[in-house]
Amino acid sequence: MVLSRNKVNAVLLYMAVFLFLIRMLLYSVSGSWVFSYENFYSYQAGGRNLGTTPASVGILFILLLYNARFLLRRKDIFWVLLCILPFAFWSILEYGNGEGINVWFGSVPTTPCILPLFFLLGREESLSKHFKKAALILTAGYLLLSLYSALDFYLSVGWGNRILYMPGKTSLSMGMLALWVYLFSDLDKKESNEEVGLKIGLILLALLCSILIVSRSWIIQSLLLFTAYLIISLDLKGKIMKLFGTDGVRGKAGEKLSAVTSMRLAMAAGIYFRQFASHTNTILLGKDTRRSGYMIETAIVAGLTAVGYNVRQIGPMPTPAIAFLTEDMRCDAGIMISASHNPYYDNGIKFFDSEGNKLGEEAEAQIEKIYFDDALIERSQKQMLEIGAAKRIDDVIGRYIVQIKNSFPKNLSLHGLRVVLDVANGAAYRVAPTIFSELGAETIVINDEPNGSNINLNCGALYPQNLASEVVRLRADLGFALDGDADRLVVVDECGEVANGDSLLGVMAAFLQENKALKGGAVVATVMSNAALEDYLKSHKIKLLRANVGDKYVLEKMKENGTNFGGEQSGHIIFSDYAKTGDGLVAALQFAALVLKKGKKASEILSEIKPYPQILLNLKITEKKPLESIAGLKELEASLAKEGIRSLFRYSGTENLIRLLLEGKCADALKTRMDEVEKFFLKALNG
Repeated sequence: MVLSRNKVNAVLLYMAVFLFLIRMLLYSVSGSWVFSYENFYSYQAGGRNLGTTPASVGILFILLLYNARFLLRRKDIFWVLLCILPFAFWSILEYGNGEGINVWFGSVPTTPCILPLFFLLGREESLSKHFKKAALILTAGYLLLSLYSALDFYLSVGWGNRILYMPGKTSLSMGMLALWVYLFSDLDKKESNEEVGLKIGLILLALLCSILIVSRSWIIQSLLLFTAYLIISLDLKGKIMKLFGTDGVRGKAGEKLSAVTSMRLAMAAGIYFRQFASHTNTILLGKDTRRSGYMIETAIVAGLTAVGYNVRQIGPMPTPAIAFLTEDMRCDAGIMISASHNPYYDNGIKFFDSEGNKLGEEAEAQIEKIYFDDALIERSQKQMLEIGAAKRIDDVIGRYIVQIKNSFPKNLSLHGLRVVLDVANGAAYRVAPTIFSELGAETIVINDEPNGSNINLNCGALYPQNLASEVVRLRADLGFALDGDADRLVVVDECGEVANGDSLLGVMAAFLQENKALKGGAVVATVMSNAALEDYLKSHKIKLLRANVGDKYVLEKMKENGTNFGGEQSGHIIFSDYAKTGDGLVAALQFAALVLKKGKKASEILSEIKPYPQILLNLKITEKKPLESIAGLKELEASLAKEGIRSLFRYSGTENLIRLLLEGKCADALKTRMDEVEKFFLKALNG
């Protein structure tokens, strides 16, 4: 029988761990307690370690050679050198004392001797989970030996204050080894700077303790060892999220969002959703038109079926369609594969609960915690007939079309209205034209030929200029631009002018108020929205509530305050009477209804709000320092406010960017002050 590489690695590793424990056990039972001239008892070992130390180290070297070709692929030279340093330190120290033999056969230098080996091997994927288990075994084993040493002392010399001086340095060193192993084997280069810094800080602290500790108190040593166990058990992922951003998980397909990541994330999500009452044991899965969607879709199906869920794949559909269909089809959850407005080479995964709501931060944190729990992932996988099944269905598009059409007033028709639709070569390329045509509009569609790489490419909501020129050329009444997953809307009036997102929010809120359809007397926007929107709403006796950036935060604020309308400056507009998330098609139909009922041209309606000058700058940075810790920032904000300039500085949730917003009534003053703000943050965050 030929053993797999994974099994060979596991056998060799646990042999090494076993020998380490045997070595310490022999050390603990072979000696005696001696009263020294320093007026305390010390432990004198009665013999050598019978070759267990060199044997265990030798096994680790065999492991290293066995996995060499896999380890050489990594660029970990810095970390290797960092690991070798303590061994070099101890070796020089021992040879200088004329006790070079202790480098291999002594007690204290054992830990630094094997640190680089443990580090290198712990970085190899097939070994990582075994090393984490080994770390916990070593920690528990050496803690028990420390307690045994206390009992032995009591039985040998009795109880007294001298028990405080029982040697425990070796146990502490081995406990610190466990800490090193765990942290290093779990150190991911794609983690945030904050998390990497935290881990490195803990590693250096452990190193310092293992080298410099001089106390011989077994009580102190045991406490320190137990502390080491608590540190390696810390849920760092719960404090600093590595996967989720402001809108699900997003990143470059094949890098951050690889097939492996997608599958494991799907497994974690399936385990999370399993804790709730199941409707159908089914999860709905949709995607946009990116080529990488095929890879990620297949990986998600594999992950969900592995933990026992059935999957219904519906192909390219808008994000809000997934929210609606998840609830409509009584699924336990919904998943959308899309990076929204991002370029084709990015992709993302968004999660919805059984009622079609985007998951909140607490739920995302729980999924992320499960994602990093190897043991839970492993034991949650199903076998034989418990494994789920997947099925692709094509007949659900009609359900969503009917739902969207029902949001349009039944006493109105789009007949006689010429509309240009820019579907961004995205998920709405089939549904959008069908909806507008069936409601009677003369519909002209552009950018509706997706090929996997042209989604959002110089088209759609982020690039409405082509749409604007088409509206003018074709003498259309309205132009609507969607983004890749159709949860965002940009409106172009008959003159080819691109409507400001805040203007759109304002006139639609006022229209709802006039028709007594606005609940709670309030509208929810984000901290990015223009102050002109707030002034306009005040004139209509409507309160403006601000939420963090992200349509899920807007929706949360809407629920908290009992209102049914809100949105973002970027075009995510939520009519909660018709949709659980931003829906570009619902928003487009509602604005079309407004135009028809008012009997005015779109340009007349949208000109009611004139946003104040606003400058938004996305600045690339090297690190994300807590804003409150940046010296001089409060003074800068105060000076801006004194000049009547509203400022907002926030980090991007998905990129190493800081978003700088200045808003005021004088455009020239804004430009001057933005130059100052840019220089300030370049110095503060780029060193």
